[in-house]
Amino acid sequence: MIPMLIYNTKQKEINMLQKLSKDMIAFTEDESLHFMTFTQPKELVKEIKKLDLLDIAIIEVTNIEEAKLADVIRKRFPKVEIMLVSNATVSPMLYLNPNIKAASLAVRPLAEIQTKEIMRNFFQLSNRKIQKLNDDAVIWIEVQGEKLRVPYDKIIYFEAKNKRIYLRLQSVEYGMYGTMDKLLEKLPDQFIRCHRGFIVNKDYIHKVIFSENTIMLQEHMMIPLSRSYKTELKGMIKHGKSNDGEFLFETG
Repeated sequence: MIPMLIYNTKQKEINMLQKLSKDMIAFTEDESLHFMTFTQPKELVKEIKKLDLLDIAIIEVTNIEEAKLADVIRKRFPKVEIMLVSNATVSPMLYLNPNIKAASLAVRPLAEIQTKEIMRNFFQLSNRKIQKLNDDAVIWIEVQGEKLRVPYDKIIYFEAKNKRIYLRLQSVEYGMYGTMDKLLEKLPDQFIRCHRGFIVNKDYIHKVIFSENTIMLQEHMMIPLSRSYKTELKGMIKHGKSNDGEFLFETG
């Protein structure tokens, strides 16, 4: 399952872009696309804050407001592959923005034959980058019968409960089968065991309160720290710094 976003004020173009995207992915991947489509900027701004995963985005940019939307998406998802749609009357200075880092551009009117060729090149480039990412930066899980790639840097923590393991993102969690010991063996070094039922991403640690056996995380989350893992966590901290970055802590 590949999360894909389309923002376009013209529903007819959204329908064509969805159709062509399905055609492109059918030739290059065994996965399916999960579409999120928007025609209103306010709707997109509201939903993008809740979105945890995004691989591909096709964004209309015809004015400053829409250029800012593309910039917001890039900042929230630094590795997303972006294709822009614009008008022939729009100055290239608007969308040739180094902050957006678009991989492709389609200029209206969007004739299907020409757009198909643009999208073929875009998807070939996107798929190569996504596959490269798969090697060592993601974990695969099954969601509703389909496989979903989840980048490690989006995972805040893993929790064992109800005979399953749940990986927690900012606004959603996904369940998977396995054991915490086996999971920890294949996770990168940014993850550390802090409790029998928790493995935490060190990059999300904001504050460790040893006296209360508590780890405060970014996104206003809190998880327990068991006594048996205190020593290991303390060993990572030197003058208020972890091996991978800085965070506050209290001793006790």
